[in-house]
Amino acid sequence: AAGSGVRWGCQPVTIIALAYDHTASADLDLWRAFIAKAQERKHYVMIVTFRHASFGIADIERDYPGIEIVTTEGTLKRRYLEENGFPVPTIWIDDMPELIGSRTDSVDA
Repeated sequence: AAGSGVRWGCQPVTIIALAYDHTASADLDLWRAFIAKAQERKHYVMIVTFRHASFGIADIERDYPGIEIVTTEGTLKRRYLEENGFPVPTIWIDDMPELIGSRTDSVDA
């Protein structure tokens, strides 16, 4: 059964948030293959990082060209996405899940 993803057009979309530092950066070939397969299956993958924009994202852009990158400026990731109008991912892949925050940390809780 399909997840509770966002609908873009008529295709249901599962949104996958992938952390960069110590996750997507740990094995570029593995995560590039994962992203390619996810996109082939019509899932949307975005990189969500706890970084401040001032730290820079040139390394992420180089490693994952064409993938949306969101810097959360040191804010819990779920809260940042909600407060800034991004769709909230259905799947999170992160080496530090405590930086995602819980649903009780969300704006509407």
